[in-house]
Amino acid sequence: MKACFVEQTANSFGAIYAHHFIEQNLLEVLTFWYLPVFNVWLLLCPLTLAHDWQMGSMPLITSPADPRNVASLLFYAALLLLLRAGCAMKGREGKTVLLAVSLLVLPFLPATNLFFTVGFVVAERILYIPR
Repeated sequence: MKACFVEQTANSFGAIYAHHFIEQNLLEVLTFWYLPVFNVWLLLCPLTLAHDWQMGSMPLITSPADPRNVASLLFYAALLLLLRAGCAMKGREGKTVLLAVSLLVLPFLPATNLFFTVGFVVAERILYIPR
């Protein structure tokens, strides 16, 4: 009888916190997806440069209704459209578009925390192609 009681308690505990866990993971993913968007914004409009961006320097996304999610959606849609246009174009123009996109994206990949953890959230130094 005690085993049945413990089993029910464990299941109900998991059910109570499952929604919170899923929502927290979604917010973490949305924040993670926003970081490249913020970096591109700094590249285009460097008004808020800082000498050191650390964890906590940038406000986290706390709701799926955050307007920064729209910026993320527009950024990734534009990136996909550029890649699609580059693949659809024939000849030199298509290769030029793909080269331009790859020169913007590939140097940035090591700093995105996608493959391994790096020690910064945002760094202006990674936005520019080295000489």
